[in-house]
Amino acid sequence: LNVELSGDNGEALQLGTGQVSTLTFSIPTNQLNSAPNTIPLWYFDEVAGLWKEEGTATKQGTNYVGMVYHFTTWNCDQPHPPCTISGCIEDEAGNGLENLNLQVGQLYVVTDADGCFSVSVPSQLLPIRVIHLDYNQMVSCVLYSLSNVITPNATYNTGSLPYLTNCGGLQSSWQVYVPSVIILELDSTEVISVMVTDSNQQGIVGVEVGYNIMTGDGSLNSNQENTDGGGIATVEWTFGSSVPQSLNVVVGSQTYVVEARQIVMGTMVDSRDGTVYETVTYPNGQKWMAENLRYDIPSVLDPFDAINPNRPNMKDGRLYDWNTVMGGANTSNTIPSGIQGICPNGWHLPSDLEWMELEKNLGMNLIDIKNLGDRGSYQGMKMKSVNGWNNQGNGTDSYGFNALPAGTSHPNAGLGMYSGLGDLAQFWSSTKSQSGFFVYSRSLSKGSVKLKREYYIKNRGCSCRCLEN
Repeated sequence: LNVELSGDNGEALQLGTGQVSTLTFSIPTNQLNSAPNTIPLWYFDEVAGLWKEEGTATKQGTNYVGMVYHFTTWNCDQPHPPCTISGCIEDEAGNGLENLNLQVGQLYVVTDADGCFSVSVPSQLLPIRVIHLDYNQMVSCVLYSLSNVITPNATYNTGSLPYLTNCGGLQSSWQVYVPSVIILELDSTEVISVMVTDSNQQGIVGVEVGYNIMTGDGSLNSNQENTDGGGIATVEWTFGSSVPQSLNVVVGSQTYVVEARQIVMGTMVDSRDGTVYETVTYPNGQKWMAENLRYDIPSVLDPFDAINPNRPNMKDGRLYDWNTVMGGANTSNTIPSGIQGICPNGWHLPSDLEWMELEKNLGMNLIDIKNLGDRGSYQGMKMKSVNGWNNQGNGTDSYGFNALPAGTSHPNAGLGMYSGLGDLAQFWSSTKSQSGFFVYSRSLSKGSVKLKREYYIKNRGCSCRCLEN
């Protein structure tokens, strides 16, 4: 259960000191008889990248009910029974190696003066690997892998493990992800995310990331941060009033440059009906329509496209089902998508990957980009239009996307079949889900400052944004 509260300006809110809230979790029907009377409550620590136990929930009928003192992602679960993994790391002469950084299972430990370690890990999460993390060379070395079933609450000793400089061919270089260009909004603050992972895309904790202003009159809230449990380090870059502006990011022996560039607004004309649309070009070179498509397909084609009769404002654009926006094409998740569909000549329907490229440019980190659900920090608020949203849901339109809450429509739409007007902006991609029954889409809502990636039903009506070839 994920609980997030935000203020009118998008700031994160928490329960006040000493305040509590009641959370209720439904117990699956097939577990009601075996469910214990009490169960531990867990919350996800985003900094450490770990689930932490805090409090208990009590069985009340078909639910578990518990009290919490802060809002985050909560779960109630019986933990895997622990076991203890111990061992020692030695050089070729048999001497213990002190202060080696190890990852044992999901936990991190440093060898003691004798080169030894001991850590408690969940016994059922196999395999359990002992990995040396070399922060100087930025490589991971698998020293040991345990895949046998381990008796809970027992101790398993790996014995003496030889430390191999080249890891016997099992060396894995770390990958560093730094945005090369971001959007420059003068006299504002942007969060820069740097991510360090191993070859399996698992985040590396504790990597030092240095920052310094290269050009411009901006400032930073820190000059050095360490990556968290997800392998992410962030810094707040407050831009000044000068152009250009750039930042040096130092990870290990490598230096990366992040350039902040302004968006460029423009216009384009749809040659089919002469409609003029505003456009926005982002620092990564993508040029998007800054308005919802409102092309009226000739009725002879019997398409599904409509203006919401509850607010017949052409600026809201038309709502199209997925088959209509695709123009009969199947699916695409390439860059570019190659699917013109309903878009004007020289433009195409963006793929899920092309939406991700935009999200990178908006400052979203790579973990969030690949997830489903609400993601990022404030990107949604800066994409939303400055008016038209209900219940103080308006955005700042700092990114020039001007997302309008046109809502959605259902098949064979009548007046009662439109929903979300003023509350929701829903946009198609050209990419079907793996099952083929749904389509990846993006949505913004009145009550969130984030940008949602989700599956959507193909026969619903959504807004369409086109991307220049």
